[in-house]
Parts: sequence; C-alpha cells; structure tokens
Amino acid sequence: MVFALPLGRRPLDNQDEARYSLLAREAVERGHWILPRVRDEVYLNKPPLYFWTVAAFALPWGVVTDANAPLASVASALAGLLAVFAVACLLWGARAGLAAALVLATSPFYFFMAHQVLTDMMLTAWMTWALYFYLAAGRAHAPRWPLAGFYLCAAGGLASKGPAALMVLAAAAAASLAADGWGGLRRLRLPLGLGLIALTALPWLLPYLFQRERSYGRAVVMTDYLGWYFKSAVGSRVQAVAAHLARLLPWGVFVFPAAWWWTRERSGDRKRLLVWAATLIVLLSLSGEQRARYFLPLWPIFALLVDGGHRALPHINDRGGGLPPAEPRLGPRCRLPARGAVGALARGRVPGRRGGARSLAARPRRRWARGDRLDRRRARGRARRHGPRLSGAFRPGQ
Repeated sequence: MVFALPLGRRPLDNQDEARYSLLAREAVERGHWILPRVRDEVYLNKPPLYFWTVAAFALPWGVVTDANAPLASVASALAGLLAVFAVACLLWGARAGLAAALVLATSPFYFFMAHQVLTDMMLTAWMTWALYFYLAAGRAHAPRWPLAGFYLCAAGGLASKGPAALMVLAAAAAASLAADGWGGLRRLRLPLGLGLIALTALPWLLPYLFQRERSYGRAVVMTDYLGWYFKSAVGSRVQAVAAHLARLLPWGVFVFPAAWWWTRERSGDRKRLLVWAATLIVLLSLSGEQRARYFLPLWPIFALLVDGGHRALPHINDRGGGLPPAEPRLGPRCRLPARGAVGALARGRVPGRRGGARSLAARPRRRWARGDRLDRRRARGRARRHGPRLSGAFRPGQ
C-alpha cells in the first residue's frame, strides 16, 4: 500500500515515460500488440514485454493514463522486494529476509524508481530472481529446475529491456568460476541455457526481424545497443559510479564495510554474491552512457550486503573479528560411509583433504560440554563417598 500511494499524483515528466505510455496506449486502443508503434511508426528500440504489461494493467480502464501507467513498475518493485526476501531466506532465514526487504524498501531511489514508467524496475526484478535461482542451483543436488528458472528470468529481462539483461550470464559465469572453478562453470550448462533464452525470445524477436519498415540489426542492435554501450564517456566513469552509488543513502554507508566483512569468511554463497555484484559493477561502469537508473539492479544486492554485514556484527564483537564460519558441506566426491560421516559431524569435525580433520566453530561448545560432564562426574563421586555417612546420620530411632 505504501508503494501505491503516489499513483496518479505525478505527471509523466520524462520523454521516455511519455513514449512508453504511448506505446501501451497504441496496444490498448488500436491493437498494436505485436509490433509497438508511436504515431504510426514502428518502434523497435526496446522489446515489448514492458509495454505489454503497462497495457495489460490499463485494460480494466480501457485507456492508459498517468494513474495506471506506473502500475507495471510498482508491481515490478514489489516483485523485487519478494526476490530479495527469497534470496535472504535461502541464505540465512526468514528474519534475515524481512530485514533485507526492509532495507531495500526504505531506499529512497528504489522507491522513486518504482513510480517511473521505465523498463529499469522490471529488469531489476528479473535479475534479482535470476540471482535467487542461481544460488538455489548452487545448493541443489539436481540443479536442472533452478537453472531453468535462472535462464527464464534472463529471458524475461531480455524481453523487458534488451541485451542488458544478459549481464546475469556473465555474472553467473564469473561467480561460478570464483567459487567452484571450471566444474562450476560446466554446471551452469550455458549452451542449453542460451538455447532456452533464444527459444523464449522468438515470439517477439521474429516480428522485429521480419518487419520491413526498419532494419533491426543495423538500426537497433548496432546503433542503439552496441553504439550506446561503447560510446565515449563524457566525464569520469569513476565519479559517475560514485555519484550513482551515493543514491543508496542512508544504507550506502554500510555497503563497503559489509563487503569487507564478507570477504573474511570462506563461504561459497558469499563468494558467489560478491563476485556477482563486482561483475555487474564492472559491466555497468564500462558503459559510455552513465545514467543513475542503469545501476538500479545493484540495489537488491546492496540490500543483501547490508543485511549480511549487520548479522555479522554480533559475532565480530564477541569473537574479536571474523565472521561466523559457514556450515560445513560434504562435497559430491566425499566417499565416507554414512555412519562415519555422521559421527564425524556429531563430534564437531569435518574430514579434511588428506585424511586429517579440521574442527568446526563448535570448539567452545565442546569445552562447555566437557566441563558439564566433569562436574557431573565430581558430583557422583561426592555422592558415593559421603552418601553412607549422610544416610547413617538420619537412621530412624537414633
């Protein structure tokens, strides 16, 4: 309800917002759903999924207005919050999910972009759900369905904004290499994933390719996409990136300390998330056109970093530095028998690489347990020694 409050209270003051609203109006009023048009001219610069969504939300009214045009972005923002909640629940639990969603929901720039009639919020939602399915695939023994969800989310982002959504493929490849090596990269099954993305893109891509009014390859792919990305930057890229990241306030002050704390723990999920974020930052900073809304897909990741760093603070204060160690995971190549593995875990030890063993973080708990057992043994010894005296002291008739 809070995200829906500004609906209908602001005009469409951006030329892109007005253009996208006109494209949706053409679909509602004239039935131009397959090939988007503005004033009887075909518009191929963006894929049609966002325009279709704006038009679908406007169908109950029969017309696209300033009040119902932002509904697609508001719904995408809520989907992004749900995705952040899902990622944090997957990594740390429901409380962490609520905290991460709250951090993202209270970010002013995220709230502002939730009411812009632009494709960036929908792209952000697709990319965040792609991150969730990617992390779920890393935890699954049979990652077929999580990987299918990951590639379908990439296809959804491609149908919303274009090739910018394919950044998730580069981020997933870099994160898998960093966390699992070449085996992790093979686990992604990139050829099958690219085929699935191409198959889902056919319904909107074929009409774009076979229309005869404009050349999609030359006028859009080469000029609008590649030319826009590789154009010379007007100012300093570093200053532009710093200015855009400053929009994360008030939570931005916690991002870099949280990222530093995260690097101090050897955890596959944390490494994947950090490399994912770093890859997106590098790819976005290389763009010749630096606009603040292009960095919006980083906001959910920053919310996760802030949430993870906040959770690490009590452990750092208690232990004098360092994050709580990750839960041990036996790799697929572990050939230990079940009884021996369970016994090793129960004793607080995980088999090492060469037959050795490395202790878990439960050493303090083991010491406390040993102390309790020692106290019980001493109490039983005292009872055996002094029990006869006490029982004789209270015999009846004495």
